[in-house]
This record gives sequence, C-alpha cells and structure tokens, in this order.
Amino acid sequence: MLSNPVILVYTDFSTPSDYAMKSAENIRKRVDGRVHAIHISDFPVHWDWISSGSNSPLFTGDVEISLLNSLKKLMQDQVKRCELECTTDILLNQIYEGMHATINKLNPDLVIMGHKGKTSGPFQLGGMTAKIVASSSKPVLVIKKVLNFPQEKVAGLVSTTGPMKAIIAATEEFSYLLSAEPEIVALWKNVSSQFHNLTALMKSYPHVNFEQEEKELILSKMRERIFEKLDAHSKCKVRVDVIEENHAAKYLAKILHDDSVDLAIMGRHQKGIIEKLLIGSETRRMLELFQGNILVLPPQSE
Repeated sequence: MLSNPVILVYTDFSTPSDYAMKSAENIRKRVDGRVHAIHISDFPVHWDWISSGSNSPLFTGDVEISLLNSLKKLMQDQVKRCELECTTDILLNQIYEGMHATINKLNPDLVIMGHKGKTSGPFQLGGMTAKIVASSSKPVLVIKKVLNFPQEKVAGLVSTTGPMKAIIAATEEFSYLLSAEPEIVALWKNVSSQFHNLTALMKSYPHVNFEQEEKELILSKMRERIFEKLDAHSKCKVRVDVIEENHAAKYLAKILHDDSVDLAIMGRHQKGIIEKLLIGSETRRMLELFQGNILVLPPQSE
C-alpha cells in the first residue's frame, strides 16, 4: 500500500481537509508517493431543477467559468497553506458519484479524507466521508488530526473468525512508517457480534457457560488464531478482551484512548447496496467515537 503509492486526497476546503492534506504530504515525503488533490462541487447539480428554457444568469457559461476559477483559487491557496506537493483537479458533479469516478480512473493506493467526528441525518446517513468509507474499493484513511511522525501506537482491530492478514499487514506497515508501536486488538462480545463472531469456537466448545474459566479458554483460542497470522519476526503485541456492552465500538474507542493509540486500522464488512448509503455499523460508530485517525480497509478474503 505504501510502496511509491498514489494518494488521492479529497478537500472541501475545511479545517479537517487541511489536516487531510498535511497528512497526505507527510506520508508522500516518507514513502516517495504521488498525491492528487480533488475538490468536487455539486452546486450546478442543485440548479438542474430550473427549466431548461430559463434565462437565469446562473446558467450562463460565464458563471460556470467564474465558479471554476474561484474554486481553483481556493485549491491553490489551500495547497500552498498545507505545503502539499500534488496535482489538483476541480469537478462539477455530485460528490459521491464524482469521488467514485475519480477512484476508478486514478486507481489510488490510498484515499485520504478529513472528518469532523460526527454524522447526522434522520436515518444516520452520515457525512460524505462516511459514505465513501462504506463503499470505497480502496483503503480510506479518515483524518481527524494531522498524521505526524513519529506516533505512539498503531492498533489493528481484527475479528478472529474473519480475514486478518490485510489488517495485520497494514498495522505493521503503518507502525513502521510512523515509528510507532504496533498492536493487534480483538474483542469477544457474543456469538451474534458483527465483528467478533465466535460461532466456530462455540461449536467446538458447546459447554461454554460464560464462567471465568471458559472465558479464559475463549481468549486463549483467540490469541492462538491471531499468532497464527503473525510473521515470526512480527513486533505486534496482541490484546484480547471480553466485553459486556451493547456496542463494540464504544468499548474499542475507550481502550484505544486509554492505550494512547494514534491510528486505528479496521476492515469494512460489505453487506450489499444499502451499505453504500447507510453504514449503520461499528465502522460508523468508530468514526464518531474514536478521536484518533482511522484507516478502513475494503472487504477482504483469505
């Protein structure tokens, strides 16, 4: 992912976008990458409802040119302010569609977006960052604070019954990049947990009754499965834990904060077309609750 990578960074000219751009530049310099910054304006789309025969000055070519020039100036100012070495592009399009078209065309190794740390909407649709995270075919690095060097700790969040290799590899890669301590974290909640489903273990150990001895047995098996995926020379520490709360994200965010984790790495579970609009999962809750940066990997298979 970080071997001479192509990095796509999206900006809406906000402060979180400044953080994303500065982080992109810090990564670019460390790994000899190439950065492309993009802004997508959907203003013209909002004008489409006016009759095609309208003489409104909003629809003249001069206005479109003026808009593009203004956006280019904003982009130039931000690139200069963030000291980013990059190519740039301005698109007039729906943001969601424009981002996916750009991802398909550019084929980046990494997408970087800023995030204000909250989502909104009556159905918790979330912001644009959350929607791109939910549907991107590429890893998305969600920035809440500038990714500087060195950092203290990088934590990979894994499920012992799901794909782990990509998360472990990314954890080791970014910990090396950031000169940070790598850690692998796995939680057990219950057999119906979205991230930490231990159905296979429960079938192997049907006598489990949630007493301390059985919990230790489960945790021991979790550790074994994680260590099986680690390279013999891996420096990753392994943390497994039992939680009793309704949502894994709340507990994860707390232990990551307590452990001074700067970057969390997790996988996304694709559930179909609805996932493209409604994250509605621990991923969305982690975006809201965890105050550090989060790298979200697309669905993986092993």
